[in-house]
Amino acid sequence: MNNNNSGQISNLLGMIKRSGRLTTGYGAVVRMVSSSKGDAMVMMAYDLSAKTEKELRFALQNNVFKVVNLPLNKQQIGQALGLNKPVGVLGIDDTGFCGAVQALCRCNEGDS
Repeated sequence: MNNNNSGQISNLLGMIKRSGRLTTGYGAVVRMVSSSKGDAMVMMAYDLSAKTEKELRFALQNNVFKVVNLPLNKQQIGQALGLNKPVGVLGIDDTGFCGAVQALCRCNEGDS
């Protein structure tokens, strides 16, 4: 994993949170996606449990939203958001921010 891109993603997540366009937590993200009218994206920590990932994908199966695996673990995401708890599921409802996160995550593909 590219540490520079991980840092950029962490910084971007903090910026998205400050803009008010970020939703955290399984239930809140599922509600956001079901009520979203525009472009939205769901993100998961790389250490999210297989059960939670399966339930999330099942809950989202009728929606056409991008699901991205972040190169960050739950603890790193929580720290990036200024929280004292781990965060495994996030949602963004802004086209520009979605594109920026996708571009940074694509840079991590193929890294070890």
